Amino acid sequence: MLKDVSVAPRDFQEYRVVIDYKLFEEIIYLSGQLRNKRILYINSNQNRGGVYEHLTSLIPLLQNLGIKAEWKAISEVPPDFYEATKRIYNCIQGAEYVLTPKQWKIYENFNKGIAKEVEGDNWDFVLVQDHQMLGALSQVRNKRRMKWIWQSHSETHNPDERFVNHLIKYLQPYDGVILYLPEYVFKNFHPKKLVTSTIAIDPISPKNVPMNKLKARRVIEQFGINSHRPFITQIARIDSWKDFPGVVDAWLIAKKKIPGLQLAIVGVVSLNNIHAKEIIDQILEKTKGEEGIYLLINTVERENIKAFQTASNIIVQKSLREGFGLAVSEALWSGTPVIGGNVGGIKVQIINGKCGYLVDSIEECAQRIIELIQNPSRARAMGKFGREYVRKQFLLPRLIRDEMQLMIDLLD
Repeated sequence: MLKDVSVAPRDFQEYRVVIDYKLFEEIIYLSGQLRNKRILYINSNQNRGGVYEHLTSLIPLLQNLGIKAEWKAISEVPPDFYEATKRIYNCIQGAEYVLTPKQWKIYENFNKGIAKEVEGDNWDFVLVQDHQMLGALSQVRNKRRMKWIWQSHSETHNPDERFVNHLIKYLQPYDGVILYLPEYVFKNFHPKKLVTSTIAIDPISPKNVPMNKLKARRVIEQFGINSHRPFITQIARIDSWKDFPGVVDAWLIAKKKIPGLQLAIVGVVSLNNIHAKEIIDQILEKTKGEEGIYLLINTVERENIKAFQTASNIIVQKSLREGFGLAVSEALWSGTPVIGGNVGGIKVQIINGKCGYLVDSIEECAQRIIELIQNPSRARAMGKFGREYVRKQFLLPRLIRDEMQLMIDLLD
């Protein structure tokens, strides 16, 4: 049910030249208090997605700091479990309460199997990523032997109340909870120990190392994009909350003022996602006969994402709900301004008017696109400001510090 995920070795010393000296020394000090502690991270996906990328960097850095961190992921996701957890994800982010008793049973039974595997080993800490295995702790017999922490990666400020009442019974036994923002705490849920800390990007991973503009343009040209004409990009999994149809509508409006404007949609679809086809069909219908649209689904490799973030005039992240949205920090780290939905974690990353714009409608999004395309010097200044803002606030070492401090607090 759970499979070990291997990671390539990393050296924390590499971050000395990227982050502030005080933070670097603080992490070294805290890691000494957790040396030889056994920590298990579990998540649902072992080959793609934001949490996968996060753990790919986090685990080897903890190991390099002398902490016995390991990572396990679900080896195979049954279709009925996937459908149940997809609905849980949508409910967490505010959709109507739609889980059936049968789906809750499927969820509990799967988590019962996870619980048996985890409690069969002698861990000091178990960090459950997101909602798929949130229910595992409720199935554990000896809850005192190890400390359990739940880390949410979703926007949870306004879920259906009936749904939350059901979910809280799984959450109640947790020793600690990590949420991105204080307003993400569920109503009537009082965590034993709460930490608010956003996820962060790894500045030294191949995906985030700087790429010069010339190389970036050569890469995007391989996908048919004209690098001599302006273009905007949205990068995300194909999901109704990402509002790809709204991005297309904003582009169509902006294109009337800027006829040569191109749009690249760099999307990721998992094999089990039967809902993505409907969104893709919507996009195709809206763009029928239009020139300058590039629909790139599961075709842009991870190492080429940086090229789109670097070469684009603007990155758009017009989400309707967003726990954090790593793509925003990644784009800002690339020196590119971002226009994002005025929701969730995007509001934390974009200082409105400084490194991009927050928008509440399709029309506002289109207007901001036109404004930045027509004012390239302003766009460059925003990109420069955004990179430094990310360096101070949204790089991985800061999150490592926060997680280590939580674990030390739980030991005390």
